[in-house]
Amino acid sequence: MKHPDKKSRKVREPRPSLLTGKPDPEHLSTKAAGNEVKAVVPDPLDMSVMQAAPPAMLTPRIAWRRLCAATGAGIAMRTFYLWIATGKIDSVRMGRNTLIPAEALDNLINLINQCLAGLMLTPRLALRRLCAGTGCEIGIETLYLWIATCKIDSIRTGRNILIPVEAVDNLIKLCLAGERL
Repeated sequence: MKHPDKKSRKVREPRPSLLTGKPDPEHLSTKAAGNEVKAVVPDPLDMSVMQAAPPAMLTPRIAWRRLCAATGAGIAMRTFYLWIATGKIDSVRMGRNTLIPAEALDNLINLINQCLAGLMLTPRLALRRLCAGTGCEIGIETLYLWIATCKIDSIRTGRNILIPVEAVDNLIKLCLAGERL
């Protein structure tokens, strides 16, 4: 296919703006020394010049791919769908489709990265650390009572509870100092 000669190119006629009714500056052209010069002012309603924002809702497959890529953890697709079904991952049903908010996925990625880095503990691991640090035998019910009464910081994600390592270490210091909880 041959390209048309520059001299034979058609110049678009100015079209009226949707807001003002006057011709848009981006569509106005002038001839300077035989060359066509167009103004480079974008139309505020022209969607072609706007960058696409990342989607706010993701399909489970795309969310699973992002999760695996961001954490480096090999999470099975079946496990991911099980997390959706049990409510461990926030999701929205729209007809037959299940969609996951991007913000919920980002929160999950942050929690998994903190767990992989050793910054968050499950209640059982926190209990082991407490017992080893204090030399006392503490029951799991006592730990859950401390979590429920906010004596130890925790984060609830769906049905999971995660405890920051700092909170467990602070509790060990309080117990060794003789504080009564």
